[in-house]
Amino acid sequence: MANRVIDKYRPNHINLKRSKCVFFTFKRDFINMGWLEPDPVPFSGLFVDSDCLDQSKLWVFSLNLSTVITQLKQCDVKDEDLKGFAESYWNTRFPFEYYVQNYKAIEERWLKAFEKYSNTINPNYYPEVLYFGEVPGQYLQLFSPDS
Repeated sequence: MANRVIDKYRPNHINLKRSKCVFFTFKRDFINMGWLEPDPVPFSGLFVDSDCLDQSKLWVFSLNLSTVITQLKQCDVKDEDLKGFAESYWNTRFPFEYYVQNYKAIEERWLKAFEKYSNTINPNYYPEVLYFGEVPGQYLQLFSPDS
């Protein structure tokens, strides 16, 4: 749902299509968001070592903004009214290695910029890792709380 809107308002100089990527998250965020907590429905997932991927195809974006766009689309907000959010989403992109080396500063700047809205949206920065390419199966590892 968000992919269509985000791709629609992608700046012309960016040759990435969110609708054609593989989504990942960092292991620390996976843990911090409580996704490994005991759950009535057992969870399994796939993990990949980012060192095995083509770094030029690996980018980090704001999960916060893509979530807001998804939630607003579910409320039947028109695409035109989401243009600013979608354009802002593209402005949150960082090459993977840059993000890994600077994530604390990025998260601090984000928190400072959004702290005045903390009573309406979560001001913490949550990254989503997007890979704009094929992920070779041999690099995928199955994760399960039981394994």
